[in-house]
Amino acid sequence: MTKTSFKTIKKNVFCCLNGEKSMAPAASQNYHANSLDILKGIGLFALLLMNCNRWFVAVPLPADVYGLHNSTADIVISQFIDYFISGQWYGFLAFLLGVQFFNSSKRESRQQRTDYFRRYLILLLIGVLHQVIWTGDILIIYALAGMLAVLLEKKGANVALMIGLLCCTNLPGFFASLFLQLIHGKPPEHSASAAAENAGYISQLMTNGGIKQFIAFNIDGIGPKYKYSLLTGQLFRIVGFYVLGYYAGRINFMQQVKDKARLTGIVFMGCLFCFLSLLYLQASLFAKQGSDLVLDPVRGMVSNMQYVFGTASYLLGLLLLLQFYRFRQAVQVVAPSGHIWLSAYLFQTLTGLLLFYPIGFGLYPDTGPLQNLLIAVGLFLLQIVFGALWLRYFYYGPVEWLWRSGAAYRWRRMRRADTK
Repeated sequence: MTKTSFKTIKKNVFCCLNGEKSMAPAASQNYHANSLDILKGIGLFALLLMNCNRWFVAVPLPADVYGLHNSTADIVISQFIDYFISGQWYGFLAFLLGVQFFNSSKRESRQQRTDYFRRYLILLLIGVLHQVIWTGDILIIYALAGMLAVLLEKKGANVALMIGLLCCTNLPGFFASLFLQLIHGKPPEHSASAAAENAGYISQLMTNGGIKQFIAFNIDGIGPKYKYSLLTGQLFRIVGFYVLGYYAGRINFMQQVKDKARLTGIVFMGCLFCFLSLLYLQASLFAKQGSDLVLDPVRGMVSNMQYVFGTASYLLGLLLLLQFYRFRQAVQVVAPSGHIWLSAYLFQTLTGLLLFYPIGFGLYPDTGPLQNLLIAVGLFLLQIVFGALWLRYFYYGPVEWLWRSGAAYRWRRMRRADTK
């Protein structure tokens, strides 16, 4: 975004907050696009915090590893990230990508929009390659959600709303988990005890593993990972938030938040209350060692709805805060990172592997949550600087450019005309 356009946005935001005339359509579109970039940047920072907190190891580790760093600061930071960041922000980013998908498709003609399904096929391929080098990939689910959104383009908005809500509430995953437990008389294999069986092996890999061993482990883990995602509701929840984001774009939800700030504030408080209540209930349920036959699916439903209300709270709360000029001005620096979100996300993975894995500096498990927090902040600052410098000369991030060009079967214009 150029300096002139940002000044225009600031002027219109100031007028809006002071009760003056509403923004012109073009300025309103720029304002909402900038809001999306800011929110995506915040979401990327949350994902970076979460992954750095566990040394970019996306599977359970032995309990004694987590106990290596037990200072007060380490414990507080680790628990805060576990309770308030882990799980909520994948859906947060999915919602924003759903809004962005609708906004992008609306700007292009019907003939130009034929490349959207190909675009998500390519994103799926990128996700598969990313999964091979790091087991924590989320792009595959985003690609599947994008394909579903493409199929919903010709359907009514209410169809998207119903599918989004059905997926977010994880009713398919709940009944599948309940059915399997009733059949086998015990929790299905997606429970934490089954996942912990590999904890010792992955810890050994993190200590002295090679590239081939990590690739083999990641490939072998694809099946169990997506079984876990299905039965715990993670996949349904993320797809649901993407579809709800697409629906939000269709009803101009971001403009409605601005126009109905008081009602949005009431809904935000309700979501926040539900989130904190379910968080407490979840901790109580998981504290039980023995449980009735039906309790494990109930735990899953409580956990899923806690993530749903947490994601909704963060979305609504930040959208409300962005109405305030000073807050918006303070967080504007993260917008470039959000604008090139795919390149930034892959950059996070590569730097995380380089820092924590034995194929790089091998910081696992020597750094604790406090040190990892500082590492995450440092990496994100580098991301911000790179994004700002890159966007001075180019329209897209490097991966975004290749992604769009491949889907369109032609090289997209990349370099800004005024920088030649």
